Amino acid sequence: DSPYRAPIDALEKAIMANYGNRAMTAGPERVARTIEEALTANRPRSRYVVTAAARALITVRATSPGKLWDRVVKTSMRLP
Repeated sequence: DSPYRAPIDALEKAIMANYGNRAMTAGPERVARTIEEALTANRPRSRYVVTAAARALITVRATSPGKLWDRVVKTSMRLP
């Protein structure tokens, strides 16, 4: 039995719960449009953000101190 089992289970549960949250996910059509945008761009970016929630998380991560971000992730994932 691994000491990491409980945190891994908690992370998996949090990830699966987010799949049902429309604000956190995008349908296949939106993902396909983003891929098409990347494939047809004259100067493609290295990364493309599909959902508004992802863009918000990226912004928060970029502007937050590391310890604060770690606490946000730990709390949102319900990790011990």
